[in-house]
Amino acid sequence: MPGRGFEFLKVTHKHHRRPAPGKELTKDYNVLEAGLSMAVHLDKGCYKGQETISRLITYNGVKQRLWGIKLSGQAAPGTSIMLDGKKIFEQVGVLTSYVLGRRDGDHVGLGYAKRHVSQADEVFIGDVKGTLVDVPFLSYTKL
Repeated sequence: MPGRGFEFLKVTHKHHRRPAPGKELTKDYNVLEAGLSMAVHLDKGCYKGQETISRLITYNGVKQRLWGIKLSGQAAPGTSIMLDGKKIFEQVGVLTSYVLGRRDGDHVGLGYAKRHVSQADEVFIGDVKGTLVDVPFLSYTKL
């Protein structure tokens, strides 16, 4: 799916393939969780939230990140992302966006999930099975 499945962001969000305001960019998520660390400059003057962002970096305090999710069917934004823990399901996040992919039968979404989940983990959004994938234009490197 890399490079192909998330082309939908250009069309649906119209924000140059970035997380969308009101969906992935809300008061509930910070720029580090959204994968927009390249937009943060800790050494350039003062800005609102600078101390909070500095603390998150210093103490490795980012608790979740934005993932692409390849879905087996339609899913409603706002639905919990559940990780199959073999005996019990663990709620690990929330789906923030969903659209049909470019090909028939492709279903893709974006969602925030806790840091301990990893790429290729199988998750469930309601009854819909999904696989976490990296979103190619986001950055989670340490600052």
